[in-house]
Amino acid sequence: MARNKHKNTLSPTVASLTRELDMVNAQMKEAYDRFNYTCESELIDACIFEIESLRARSTYLLRCIKELSGGPKRPVPQAVPVSHKQVQQEDPEEYAAAAVTKGGPLCRS
Repeated sequence: MARNKHKNTLSPTVASLTRELDMVNAQMKEAYDRFNYTCESELIDACIFEIESLRARSTYLLRCIKELSGGPKRPVPQAVPVSHKQVQQEDPEEYAAAAVTKGGPLCRS
């Protein structure tokens, strides 16, 4: 980790990001616990969104900590366009929304 040249401590920025990462990890554990004990479908969806949000935040914080610590910088991934024709050729069940499990229509968004 990034350390000051004259002190044997973490830089204040990295220390702050590390504390925030610890908080996010604790929140993620709580979100997983809620997910594991939830029975209502709406609450399950909410837990999944919360977990994904916290996972994205955790990934961001880790990347910031690595960059500030002198680690290798990772390129930002670029979206790959998918044509409508490609989607039609693939299995439509792969694009099913959560509503399909309840008998709803397919969502190809």
